[in-house]
Amino acid sequence: MTCLSEEQLMAYFSFELSDADNQQVEKHLAQCPACHEKAALIEQLTLEWQHPTKEAPVDFSKQIMRRTRAPLPRRKKKKLYYQLSFAALAALLFLQFNLPMQIIQFTDQTVNAVHSTSKKFNQVVQHKKNGFQKNMEERKDGDFKK
Repeated sequence: MTCLSEEQLMAYFSFELSDADNQQVEKHLAQCPACHEKAALIEQLTLEWQHPTKEAPVDFSKQIMRRTRAPLPRRKKKKLYYQLSFAALAALLFLQFNLPMQIIQFTDQTVNAVHSTSKKFNQVVQHKKNGFQKNMEERKDGDFKK
């Protein structure tokens, strides 16, 4: 029999297995030290869960209720005013210096530069391609000069 899984051992300690399965688990535990050690740990955890050794303080629920009913700390109004002031100033400067138009112009210049570079690149590639084909034709004809 293969080693027992944690789920099987938990079911064993929770009395969820049939009598036949219980016998198989007990037989395996008697023969397998690794599973026996794992079972001892799960048994200890199960007992601790069912019968905790530490008790919650007497006023634990009152402490929790007091903390959940406490008002949330208020945000300082000054901080909000500073944030709004800076946002308004940024918007004013953005519009004052006509930044949207500058952004559009810069974008157009960039697109034109990329288009021009791409055109030149394609011309160079075509020129090289034509020269390569001409060179190959000369080699075939035997007119190739070294």
